Amino acid sequence: MKACIQVFTCLLLLLSANHVFAQSKLLIGEIVSKKDSAKLIGVHVVNINSNKATNSTADGSFTIPYQNGDTLILTSIGYKDHILYTSMFWLPSGKAIYLYVRTSL
Repeated sequence: MKACIQVFTCLLLLLSANHVFAQSKLLIGEIVSKKDSAKLIGVHVVNINSNKATNSTADGSFTIPYQNGDTLILTSIGYKDHILYTSMFWLPSGKAIYLYVRTSL
């Protein structure tokens, strides 16, 4: 009986640890033009791993859930696409993300 309780406890701990690592985080950012620091409205932000998407608001801000290892793509007409790999660096919320003007279409 004691061995069954220990095995059950071990399994419970393993399952809960896996759940903790898989939790989503919320990225809150602001998108601005690198050329003139203007806040960009309507930039499409897509998490290609979860298929969740959003657009930047009138003040250039956006919010999107992500997990470590996800890839986010930011696109807007007239600007180069911007790709964020969440596993390569820590994404601090509230920081500006700059988009560069596309020089050739």
